[in-house]
Amino acid sequence: MKVDRLQCLDHANTITPYILEGGFASLDPSWRLRRYCAPYSRLYYLTGGEAYVESPRRKTVMVPGNLYLIPPRLTFDAGCPARAQKIYFHLNLLKKDGYDLCMELQEVASLPVSEKRLCALEALCREQNFLAGLQLKTFLQEDLVSIFSREGIGAGLEVEYSPPVRETVAYIRQHLSVQLSVKSLAARLYLSESTLAQCFRRELGKTVGLYIDEMVFFEAQRQLLLTDRPVRQISDDLGFCDQFYFSRRFRLWSGKTPTAYRGEGKFGERFCKKKRVE
Repeated sequence: MKVDRLQCLDHANTITPYILEGGFASLDPSWRLRRYCAPYSRLYYLTGGEAYVESPRRKTVMVPGNLYLIPPRLTFDAGCPARAQKIYFHLNLLKKDGYDLCMELQEVASLPVSEKRLCALEALCREQNFLAGLQLKTFLQEDLVSIFSREGIGAGLEVEYSPPVRETVAYIRQHLSVQLSVKSLAARLYLSESTLAQCFRRELGKTVGLYIDEMVFFEAQRQLLLTDRPVRQISDDLGFCDQFYFSRRFRLWSGKTPTAYRGEGKFGERFCKKKRVE
């Protein structure tokens, strides 16, 4: 018996999708974000009214009949001149190296959505059962695939890291801490620091230290926006010696203190009038 393996499944398994939260939101002029940058994508389906997202290079007016994907790490302003309604989702599509696939997008992407499809989405979001949840996930993945196909996203997924880099990346993600060092990581693999550093820079295009910082602060941003855990607890879990040092480093990284970052994110998104999608 001859068996031909589906290579596309190998590529699909390199991505871990997470739908972090979602909901129905009613917006008014109090909804605003200023110079904001999140560690996850925002997927907005406008169902009424008008809102906008403005990056340093482009302003996108969001209107009904379209979906809008705001990629991670894009710094943007957002607001609503009058009133608007949307269905929103916060999500990550994490590759094995911990980076989000949507980071390949440089700007807000949009896609037309038919009224029939939008009604189907609303109906799924109002259901409260397991099958509806699976259907909703499939629905979102179909729309993401349409955006990726049009924008040429995902061409680099075939990249395979060498064993030292692959094992180091996996260990960093599983034991995420600012205390990790090239010396300790190299010792685990019985490599010299210079050998690991060279492999890492050649394959990821950055130093081990910068990669650790990025993973640490991405996780800090996620916890600040998606949980109510105290800043001190987040700081301790990520290996910082004290909360004040964490706050200084976070401000250098994001331009905001942890408290300000959390407060603006919650006010701008999570505290608008809404109903969660369960």
